[in-house]
Amino acid sequence: MSLPPPPDPGARIPEQAVAPVPVAPVPVAPAPVAVPSAAGYALHRPGAEKPPAVPVVERAHHHFLRTPRGRWWKSLLLLLAVGAAFLVISVLASFALFLDVAVGWVDEADITLDSVPVGPWLFLANNLALAAFIPASMLLQWAITGQRPGWLSSVTGRFRWGWLLRCLAVVVPLWLLVLGLGFLLEPPGEAQLDGRGLFLLIAVLLTTPFQAAGEEYAFRGLIPRVVGSWIPNSGVAFIVGAIPANLVFMLLHGAADLWLNIFYFSFGMLLSVVVWRTGGLEASVAIHVVNNLVALLPIAFLGGLEESFQREAGAAGPEVLISLAGLLIAAGLIVLWARLGKVRRLGAPAAGWVPEAAPAPAGVFGSPVPMPAYGMPPAPVPASPTAQPQPAMPAPSAPAPAPEPAESAPRHGGFAPPS
Repeated sequence: MSLPPPPDPGARIPEQAVAPVPVAPVPVAPAPVAVPSAAGYALHRPGAEKPPAVPVVERAHHHFLRTPRGRWWKSLLLLLAVGAAFLVISVLASFALFLDVAVGWVDEADITLDSVPVGPWLFLANNLALAAFIPASMLLQWAITGQRPGWLSSVTGRFRWGWLLRCLAVVVPLWLLVLGLGFLLEPPGEAQLDGRGLFLLIAVLLTTPFQAAGEEYAFRGLIPRVVGSWIPNSGVAFIVGAIPANLVFMLLHGAADLWLNIFYFSFGMLLSVVVWRTGGLEASVAIHVVNNLVALLPIAFLGGLEESFQREAGAAGPEVLISLAGLLIAAGLIVLWARLGKVRRLGAPAAGWVPEAAPAPAGVFGSPVPMPAYGMPPAPVPASPTAQPQPAMPAPSAPAPAPEPAESAPRHGGFAPPS
């Protein structure tokens, strides 16, 4: 009986072929949609563009600090800065009283804690102090909020000189009519122009227009904007901003007379309406400048500077309603002209700006929570991604059978036994 040949040590026994098991792809959840949020606008990453400091949706003049870059604390800081500037400027202007005493235009004995006579030098210093609010308001707004100075003048970003001249064409004839009626009711005395009167005349002509404009930039421009920036609704922001601003305007005139306080507050509120309906300070500046010039120019010729600043109880009466009537007519005509002439009263300089996507704050189970940004309309709520059905895992196929050897033999340790 012959034995089979010994196996070749280098030969390999064929392994059983195993079919590969297909693996279903694992579904990947879509990345969360970045929702513009207040936090996203506030963060500034290197290389990212800053949010605009001007409105991205149409806003009125008193609402112009509602911007993507705006923050509530910036408005508060701006309000405190305006108050500090007013105190500093007022203290500096008060030193002009010593000049009036030095030249003999004010008697030192008349100066008391309750009453300070106003001489030509103090009048000039007061005008210059109030005129300083034009650059101060612009620069403070620019430094704290990033909004350039021209945007305080109007919603177009500049002072509209052509519109100012048209407003003057309405106001000047009305105020000359009011002045004429006043002279008819109370004829003036003899006119004279001495050295004191000449100094006062030059001071009125050169500084009163800027003094009136400075008050407009502060009390109808910056302060209502600061207060209005905290309130989303434009109409409510106008009322809440205009009332305290004009109450401060009234109190700073230091009048103890009821009729004078009614006049100052009504004067300011009507000018606030004019600013709102015309989109800028030009019309209110025109009315204020003409009103002050008409009131002060006769004093240079007729005297009575000190008396014009005496505002104790009983200093005025119902006759102030005549001036208010003229103011109401002028304001109505200007607003009507602005509407018919399509004067721009709303502005959106950064319309179309799209904020850079920023990670949204996580809500329940990490879902993004949309948050409206400061000065932006509410962001749309992103639609939650729908769950995609996972494909069924295919059953693994049966392994292919191993090929049968030519001669079956028992295996021992992988070798055939010797025969």
